[in-house]
Amino acid sequence: MVLIAALLYPFISNNLFKRQLNRQMMANEKQYIPGLVLLGFAYYVDGALEKSRVTLQAALAVEPLNLDAHFFLGLTLNDLPGEDNRNAAIQHWKKCIELTGPNPTTKKGSDIHAKAVNRLGKSNLFHYLNLDINLSSQ
Repeated sequence: MVLIAALLYPFISNNLFKRQLNRQMMANEKQYIPGLVLLGFAYYVDGALEKSRVTLQAALAVEPLNLDAHFFLGLTLNDLPGEDNRNAAIQHWKKCIELTGPNPTTKKGSDIHAKAVNRLGKSNLFHYLNLDINLSSQ
């Protein structure tokens, strides 16, 4: 039920229902984390970036190794204004790569790993991997 409500969140017009759903999902219980992550992503899709940030950070406070929460929080922070937010987004995408390892063993891990690498871009990836590569002098 919670997952379905999170997916439908952008389409819910009843503000009382939204507030009740938020209270239920912000509880510090692991069973709500998948729904909380989906709610954070729904906020992101809806353009409510600050709500998305708060919701995804709440999910990570309970489950700090949640791959989806790190990736979606990176998307959210990247779209918020400010260099600090951009740098924080990069850190969350780096965490995705760290969590999946160099050779992800699951399809989900592989997909998020590839998306995180894509988001980081080549220059950030080289820096993350501590590679000192001069591409222009060859």
